[in-house]
Amino acid sequence: MKKAEQAEKEDKAMKEEQKDVNVNTLTEENITAYLPALLMSLANDKHNSSAIMAAGVEAGIIKPVQLLEYLQTGKMPAVHTFDVWKNAGYRVKKGEKAAFQARIWKYTEKVKTETEEEQAKETEEKKGHDFIKKTAYFFTASIVDFFRDNIF
Repeated sequence: MKKAEQAEKEDKAMKEEQKDVNVNTLTEENITAYLPALLMSLANDKHNSSAIMAAGVEAGIIKPVQLLEYLQTGKMPAVHTFDVWKNAGYRVKKGEKAAFQARIWKYTEKVKTETEEEQAKETEEKKGHDFIKKTAYFFTASIVDFFRDNIF
């Protein structure tokens, strides 16, 4: 019992210490000590970029140094969904698979309703918008090729 209590106290102390992390005081040397708390807070953030960064670090695709740069400057590494790469003129190399996946917020025109009565009440004038959590698959720059020449 004493070992479990001691481990629980240490875990609680570490969490308390990590709550007080100032992004500006993080360095390449000390970021790994705060990584679990940072990933948890990023995954629970309501911004897609934070969820993408957390999933990328957990998958080992995004390095802690890149996470530090993101936290301090907002600069994200080149990881995008298939559609984003395609619209930018790139294609995923044949046989390559997504580097990692993340749950992100996606915009939809459909409104979630709980009952059919509520659906019947919805009119064209009250057409709503909603965001849903969806799993997205991300590809890195190393597994895409530029394929579109300057068309214009």
